[in-house]
Amino acid sequence: MKTDKTYPTSFQKAKKRLEQLKSFYTHLSIFLIVNVVLVVAYFFSKPSIFQELTNKEFINWVDWNVLLTPLIWGVFLIAHAFFVFQWKLPFLKRWEERQINKIMEKENQGI
Repeated sequence: MKTDKTYPTSFQKAKKRLEQLKSFYTHLSIFLIVNVVLVVAYFFSKPSIFQELTNKEFINWVDWNVLLTPLIWGVFLIAHAFFVFQWKLPFLKRWEERQINKIMEKENQGI
């Protein structure tokens, strides 16, 4: 018979799931905060009454960061969401079902 270490309890599964959700929502919160700060910095760095307070290199830096940060980081955030919420593509679901059936058949033949 297998030990409790092999079969996680419902509590352990729930705790692990909660940690995954907390991690995702923390990731999402930081993503939103950082991108709001970048957008605010972007608008303050554009030609305006504050133009003499900024320089061209800073404006170029902000332009690229405001564009690329949400795009690149957003891809990783979406991947994180797929992992946490266990969204699976249809072909992966079918593959998993086939593999489970194969394993169950092998175990049933061995019994």
